[in-house]
Amino acid sequence: MRNIAMIAYTTLSTDSRVIREALAAKEADFNVDLYTLNERNRINLDRMNIIYTENMQYKGKNKFKFVLGYISFFFFCFFKISKNYLNKRYKIIHVNNMPNFFVFCCIIPKLLGAKIILDIHDLIPEVYAQKFNISLHHLFIKFLYLEERISGNVADAVISTNRLHSKRFISNKIRKNDFPIILNAADEKIFKSLNNRNFLAKEIIIIYPTTIAKHLGIDILIDAMVILKRRNVKVKLKIFGDGEYRETAIKLIDRKRLNDYIKFSDGFVSLSYLAHEYNKAHIGIFPASKGYSNNIAMPNKIHEYFIKNLCVVASNTEIIKEYFSNNVILFEAGDHEDLADKLYMLIQDRGLMKRYAQKGHEYYIKHPWSKYKKRYINLLNELANTKV
Repeated sequence: MRNIAMIAYTTLSTDSRVIREALAAKEADFNVDLYTLNERNRINLDRMNIIYTENMQYKGKNKFKFVLGYISFFFFCFFKISKNYLNKRYKIIHVNNMPNFFVFCCIIPKLLGAKIILDIHDLIPEVYAQKFNISLHHLFIKFLYLEERISGNVADAVISTNRLHSKRFISNKIRKNDFPIILNAADEKIFKSLNNRNFLAKEIIIIYPTTIAKHLGIDILIDAMVILKRRNVKVKLKIFGDGEYRETAIKLIDRKRLNDYIKFSDGFVSLSYLAHEYNKAHIGIFPASKGYSNNIAMPNKIHEYFIKNLCVVASNTEIIKEYFSNNVILFEAGDHEDLADKLYMLIQDRGLMKRYAQKGHEYYIKHPWSKYKKRYINLLNELANTKV
């Protein structure tokens, strides 16, 4: 029996990376049990067994409730997976961070022979150092480095999302021969290419699907829209998502009288709905500010923009320059005036907009999900066939 368990503390219907890997495991003839959070919009994945908790993801600001959510999910997975292992004998348990310590949910199956994958989407020390504006040498951050190191060394394999993350794992003394890079490439089965986009439309639509957090540049984007409004260009920004900065952003938009220029969704939307909205847009944007985490975190939305043939405007963080410097229009991170100038330049020069859309699409052609899916399936087969 080729059974695999996957653990993901996430809202599954909007998490394209977890969905891609679960479908890839199914394609590789694994029976998949996916343990995840409850949600209103439950989805079906190719007759997959999705096991939901009773609780939804906590999105408030109460730190105690936030931590309690992690702990509750940890024990849910610990007891469920330990019990189900007796019947299913999982070959592999794939743990998606955050956090990393979820690898200990499956310590009993590991002791009995299961192989553990830790898929590190986000570097937790850098995420929290940036979130709380503290040094990487702070005692709390040192503890998070230790949590990552121990969790990574308990796992049999550690998946990375990009080259910069892999270098960081080595510096944190995670002892692995290599860190398979599974790029956040967009799945062509969900996001189908659109090659006949009308870049000559009277009104240009900018799209940004994201967690609505200040460090991801929502405030910078709003200030840039103020400048575009003054320049009297026909443009609309559509933001799809939810997060702790949402209410603040809505008030900011109202105060700056941008309600005719910026539209928010009611919350996160499904991937199929988002794919449809991409078809109406012209520019995909990534306005994140510079910071410990943002500098080296691979944004999966850029890959979705590329596959949908959108022109991409992105801040010049280290990761963007490392991977996409020739495929996107770069602006100075944190500079809303430079962002406005770059957007205005594209609105005035539709030929340039179209050329950069083509450049992005050429990147996708060289880096489709099928390439990384094969790498992931090879890893699963290698671990499944490893003798204890």
